[in-house]
Amino acid sequence: MKYLLILPALIFSALFFIWPIAAMVKYSMLKTNFITTSFVGLDNYARAFRDPAFLRSWLNSFFYMVFMVVGQVGGGLAVALSTMNLSKRWHDTVRITFYVPTLSAGIIIAQVWRWVFHSRGPLNWIVKLLGGESVAWFSQGVTAIPSISLVVVASGLGGAVIYFLAAILSIDRDLFAAAQMDGASWFQIKTRVVAPILRPIVATLALVAAIAALQVFETVYALAPYEHSATVTYHVYREAFVMGRYGLGSAQAFILLVATMGLALVKRRVEA
Repeated sequence: MKYLLILPALIFSALFFIWPIAAMVKYSMLKTNFITTSFVGLDNYARAFRDPAFLRSWLNSFFYMVFMVVGQVGGGLAVALSTMNLSKRWHDTVRITFYVPTLSAGIIIAQVWRWVFHSRGPLNWIVKLLGGESVAWFSQGVTAIPSISLVVVASGLGGAVIYFLAAILSIDRDLFAAAQMDGASWFQIKTRVVAPILRPIVATLALVAAIAALQVFETVYALAPYEHSATVTYHVYREAFVMGRYGLGSAQAFILLVATMGLALVKRRVEA
């Protein structure tokens, strides 16, 4: 009887986790467009590591990681620390305000930001007001990657704010009172009392943001579907479903899976 209770979970895992991974490994050994198929062994993996566009997507993903870790974790921590002394009503307001964008579909949010970054949009209007020239934000990696990172960070900042506020509000207030009795200012309390307590949460959220950076897709697809701004996930999609090289795309997807699992294992070690 007890095995029947876990049977739905086992079926779900088999259909949506085990079988897709097994199929991905199988196709990574093939050269196929589902019309003609031939076995190539590990050649797709060798081709993946020789592909300049694939390697460029990893470099792009590293830059996305940097922007997202600094933006989401640093921004969420800054918001939480700056609002920790407010009343509960303000805490709820801050949580709702920053979390609302997270509830919207990424492709919809991207369309709003497309207007913001448009050549005649608000951002370029400000640039011209300051005496600069209109910028094609998504035409080159040096501006496209920070711009897309800003969109992703703005959409996901609310989660970090909620985590940090929950952690700060759970700290015993007697610690703050003791620090004030010793002459500490609120700035010193935040930097020398609160910040060290939050260090494990900072590490965990940083790893979560790093993993999420590898999986950025819909924002790149909607705003800058180009090689100079492609993440690994978008490159795998383009390789398999646009170019029709399903075997090579599967090999690249498996490499991405291994890297993601590595980061996930690091995350578990940090949380332990």
